Amino acid sequence: MSDDTSETIEPSTEIEPKLEAKYFWKEDMPGEGEPPEWYKKDKYKSVSDQAKAYTDLEKRFGGFTGAPEAYEFADEVDREDTFVKTLADIGKKANMGQETFSEIMSLGEQMLSVQAEMAQEREMEALGPNAEQRLASIDGFMRNNLGDKYEALKEVVSNAKTVELVEALIKSTAPSKLPSAPAAPINVPTQGEIERMMQEKDPSGKVIYHYSKARQDEVKDAFARMQGN
Repeated sequence: MSDDTSETIEPSTEIEPKLEAKYFWKEDMPGEGEPPEWYKKDKYKSVSDQAKAYTDLEKRFGGFTGAPEAYEFADEVDREDTFVKTLADIGKKANMGQETFSEIMSLGEQMLSVQAEMAQEREMEALGPNAEQRLASIDGFMRNNLGDKYEALKEVVSNAKTVELVEALIKSTAPSKLPSAPAAPINVPTQGEIERMMQEKDPSGKVIYHYSKARQDEVKDAFARMQGN
């Protein structure tokens, strides 16, 4: 009897591991082999992302392609201002175009404005709760006493220290109070004078002190003055 049993071989269900790409041209397009030397794999997800970043960078720094002979400014800009002169010097050295220069100029002015507002708030806090009243008093004094120089000098009072200085000057130049007139000497009655006031009689022979409220008050006041009250 022959053994005709045949062994059934089941097909393998094991899936061979798929090799992971070392880089991608795009998100869904893997590259083959090693990535190019110029590709910064640690920084960009794909070559496409890196190329886009370079394009954006070129757009951002496209303003550094040639500085004009002289930068143009708005009429209200002070060309002698330190910030303006410094930015113009930097722009020339960096080959910055007019458009980029104007954008940075505008941004810088906004930053300086914010800084100035913050500084003013700090100075107002330093002056205390009556800061507005103190400033108004100083402004009124300067306006009334400086004449034509008021406009040129009003900006000098720019912080808490200068406010205190001007207040001290105002106080030192204020007229001194005139000495008050000496008080009239107080008439201090004697014991004998008080007794005579109490015993004085009217033409009818009656003692005035007994029926006159006015005389009684006079005697009372005399006693108080004699005792120093």
